Amino acid sequence: MKKSVVVAALWAAFIVSGAHASESAVPQIGDMPIALNDFGNDQHGEPIDLNALHGQVVVLTFWASWCGPCLNEMDTLGRLAQVPAAQGKLAIVAMNYHESWDLFRRIKIVFKTLPLTLGWASTGLTGKYGVKSIPNMFIIGKDGRIAEHHVGYSEKSLDHFIDEINELLNAPPSAGQSATGS
Repeated sequence: MKKSVVVAALWAAFIVSGAHASESAVPQIGDMPIALNDFGNDQHGEPIDLNALHGQVVVLTFWASWCGPCLNEMDTLGRLAQVPAAQGKLAIVAMNYHESWDLFRRIKIVFKTLPLTLGWASTGLTGKYGVKSIPNMFIIGKDGRIAEHHVGYSEKSLDHFIDEINELLNAPPSAGQSATGS
């Protein structure tokens, strides 16, 4: 009986330490984004590569078609990406969250005019980013580090996020980066 209690306690400690380790792996403000090769392909079948976007401000957002605030966000980010001052300096990567591949294929058609990179997020990717609810937005600076992270917000918050994005767009290039972002 004592032996089973000890084994159970050790097993519980192992599970707790494993959960804690995976939570600490979730990217935080100031960290570099993770899982750069796990993003899959975009709506055109091209690989999504955050490394290729280094030097730009990147908005990485997780969304779903059933999420009203997410749809408002997609529209707002799409309009922001069309502003001439943002073109070539801002990339928006919108990863669909927990919807079927068939539904995602239909959604791609609806969003085909938005200047966004659309991707379908695997469970592994959302787990690595700690995405448990949406909308969920990471804003990555020109230096490639996460500058902001927002979860579960309303449409009212979008103006503040746009201000954060504009601040990053107007920031000088980081050390080791030319004015062109290379």
